[in-house]
Amino acid sequence: SRETADLDTVLVPSVRALFYVQNAQRNAEFMAHDRLTHVWLNHGDSDKPANFNERHANYDVLVVCGQAGIDRYARHGIEVDPAKFVILGRPQASGIMPASARPASPARPTVLYAPTWHGLDPAVDFSSLEKGPDIVRALLARDCVVIFRPHPLSIRWRVRRTVVREIRAMLRDDRAETGRRHVTGRTAEKSWSVVDCANHADALISEVSSVVSDLLQ
Repeated sequence: SRETADLDTVLVPSVRALFYVQNAQRNAEFMAHDRLTHVWLNHGDSDKPANFNERHANYDVLVVCGQAGIDRYARHGIEVDPAKFVILGRPQASGIMPASARPASPARPTVLYAPTWHGLDPAVDFSSLEKGPDIVRALLARDCVVIFRPHPLSIRWRVRRTVVREIRAMLRDDRAETGRRHVTGRTAEKSWSVVDCANHADALISEVSSVVSDLLQ
């Protein structure tokens, strides 16, 4: 096909490896180039099914955060050659500042609400976003400052986009009324990284998500 021909022109002889952060079925078109090393990086670490897909066994190298990432495959009956695994750790979380002691309960805690993506299949929908307005209202009732960081894919779906906009508006209105310095919109979703959000928060509300794994740091 034309797309395959275009791919052949891009994969010049000096290219030795390809790195994959999303497990699309069409990755197989790249993986057909068997002179290359195909490395599965993923884009997070959690117990979501996306972290133990049987197609991962087709990659030449699987980079995982630790032994638990290896054990996860076996626990779900997926056989992967042990020699393919490379344990890297989670460098993305290295900037999260660990607590030096058990934190005291602040009078006005800052809570990061970071709902995950709902996925393409209801069987893997772990997101709380559709209940998000209720969650945020409860936080405001407890005099919390809220950092709201929805998954970036959520705004691609009309229903979820509507909820995201509702929560943003709720926080803007509350800030204007009470002076609580909520963080939402471009600052929370673009200017700040997950690490920045974590370092400004006293607590996290999320679901089965790599955000939880990272904030355990």
